[in-house]
Amino acid sequence: MAAGRWAYMASCAGCHGMEGEGIPNVSPAMKGNAALAMDNPQTIINVVLNGTPTQIFKNGERMYAMPPFAHRLNAPEVADLVTWIRAEWGGQTVPVTVEQVSAQETAVKKTEQRTGLPQAVAVFFHDACRFLRKGISNWRKR
Repeated sequence: MAAGRWAYMASCAGCHGMEGEGIPNVSPAMKGNAALAMDNPQTIINVVLNGTPTQIFKNGERMYAMPPFAHRLNAPEVADLVTWIRAEWGGQTVPVTVEQVSAQETAVKKTEQRTGLPQAVAVFFHDACRFLRKGISNWRKR
């Protein structure tokens, strides 16, 4: 489980928070996230590998896009990460397997070959989110 926690701290905590609290109108909280409590981990595996687009809700709130991590994390790292976040905030104790991640990864790679989207865009959004979190933290200290 330690490897999953390290992967979360390195790749996810910048936007989703050290304690899974998220940033209102930027990134969703992991605490209380229904997708983490689902018996089947494929939804979360898919989100980690593919990211998510910006979402705008009827009340005007939004959640910004999450970059894909298919090229930043390998299958064992994704399995460890998803296992840890599901155990930490979803109450799921069954480990995610490398085979489950690899099955989803194959679909990601085929889609990427078809679309040709540049990975630099995903890296930009991830780094911008880290910057935003740091800026919010500094602002709160004032």
